[in-house]
Amino acid sequence: MKFSVVESDGRLHEFVFTKEKLGQEVLDRVCGELGIKEKNYFGLKHTVNDTSVWLNLRNPVLTQLRPHLPGKPHRLRLEVKFFVDPRELQQEETRRHFYLCLKTQIAEGKFNLTREKAVKLCALMAQAEYGDYESQKRHNPEFLSPWPRHQMEEEVAKVHASLKGTDSKTARDNFLNEMAKEDLFDAETFKAKAGGEKVLVAVGSSGLKVYERKPYCRLKQKISFEDITKMNLSEERLILVTKKPLAESRYNFIHFFLPNSEGAKAMHKAVLEHQLFFFSPKVRKSVVNHYLLSMPCWALPAKWLTKIPSKELYHLDVKLTRRQSYDQHYGTIIQDFDNKHTMHEWLPKCAKCKVKESNTIFCPCGHVLFCSDCAADEVFCQVCNEPVTACQKVFFAMDTNDNDWTCQICMDDVVNTVFCPCGHVYCCEECASSLTYCPLCKTFATYVQRVHVEFPQTEM
Repeated sequence: MKFSVVESDGRLHEFVFTKEKLGQEVLDRVCGELGIKEKNYFGLKHTVNDTSVWLNLRNPVLTQLRPHLPGKPHRLRLEVKFFVDPRELQQEETRRHFYLCLKTQIAEGKFNLTREKAVKLCALMAQAEYGDYESQKRHNPEFLSPWPRHQMEEEVAKVHASLKGTDSKTARDNFLNEMAKEDLFDAETFKAKAGGEKVLVAVGSSGLKVYERKPYCRLKQKISFEDITKMNLSEERLILVTKKPLAESRYNFIHFFLPNSEGAKAMHKAVLEHQLFFFSPKVRKSVVNHYLLSMPCWALPAKWLTKIPSKELYHLDVKLTRRQSYDQHYGTIIQDFDNKHTMHEWLPKCAKCKVKESNTIFCPCGHVLFCSDCAADEVFCQVCNEPVTACQKVFFAMDTNDNDWTCQICMDDVVNTVFCPCGHVYCCEECASSLTYCPLCKTFATYVQRVHVEFPQTEM
C-alpha cells in the first residue's frame, strides 16, 4: 500500500507499507523519518465522508481506510493529537511541529483571538520565519481576521520591528507560550447542534466546553470529566449523562447532534481519549483491551461497541497518560544529560543578582541558577547552552539552610524532581514515580521535571 503523509507546513512524504501493518508502525516510520522522538503527542488523520478522523494506531491500516483506486496512494496528515504545555516538550523537532500545527489552526480560524493578541502572534510568527523586520513589504503569515488586512499589516510591522534581535527559536517558543494561554489550545473542536442551536464543542484536557458559533463564541457550558457518568452513541447523536449540581439525585441528559455518524464517533472517541490521557493517573488494562466489531471502521453500524471480544480491532489507542508519556520521552531524550556532565553545583543565591535565592528551574534542561526575576530574561542556559523554552518556579520542602537535601519519603536518596505545575521539590525520582499527587499540596501532578543539580551532601 502506498501512503502520502503531509506535514502541517505542506511537505509531502511517500511511504510503502504492507496491508497488515498497524497504524503505530506507520506513525513510527513517519516520526523516524522526521526525527520526532516524542511520538505520543502525535497522530495521523484521514478523511471519511468529509470528516477528519484519527487513524487508530493499534489496528491494521487496511481495516480503517476505504477502498482506493489502484496505484493511487492513501493520503494521511501528520498532526498533533494532544497539545500539552510547552514546558513539557523536550525536543526541538517536537516544538517545531507544535508551532506548525498551531499556525495552521490559526489560519483555519480555530481560535477566537483579540486584535491585540492576533497582532502579537502574527509578529512572533514573522520573527520566527523571516528574522528581523525589514522595511520592504513582506507577506505576513495568514490567519482569519475580522479586521481590515491593511490595518493589521501596519500593526504587525510595528510589533515585528520591536522584536529585533530575537532569534527564531526564541520567537517560536514565545509563540507557543502565548498560544498555551488560549482556551482552545489543548482542545479538539466539533461543530454540532444542542438544544436546537448551533454550537462548537471543544474537548480538552479538563473536559468539554460548549461555545456559541462565531462571531461571538460565547462560552455556554462547561462539562468536566468528573461530571460525566455515561455516554451513548446513536447514529449522528452523542448523548452525555452528567451529574446535577449539589445533592440532587437526578441526572442531566445532553444531546449533541453531529453532521454525520462519523463525526459522532470521532467526538465520542475524543472524549474518552482526552479523559484517559490528561485526566487519568493510569490507563487501565480493561480500557486498553476494549474491542470493536471485527469489520472495517468505515462500515460499522451505529451501535459500534460490543462486549464480545475480537482479536482484530481495538476501540481506543491511548496506552499512556500525559505523565507516563513525559517520563517515556525523558528516558529516550534527556537521559544522556548526566552522561554529558551537565550537572552543576547548587547555588543558594541567584547567579546574576547575588541577592535573591535561586528558585527557578529552566525547561527542559532542569538547571536551577537564577531567581524568578532574573530567569525571565534568559534565552539560553548558562550550564548546557540549551535554549530555555520556559521557566518553572520551585519551592523546596526541606530546610535548605541546613543543606538537608534528602528525599522526604524514603529519607535515603537526594531530591531530584519537581512536581508540576505546583513546583514543589519534595522527593527523589524513584519515589515520585509512584505518586499521582504532590505530597504537599495534593495537586494532580501532570508531569515530574527532573532537577539536574548536585546538591551538597547531608552531614551526619
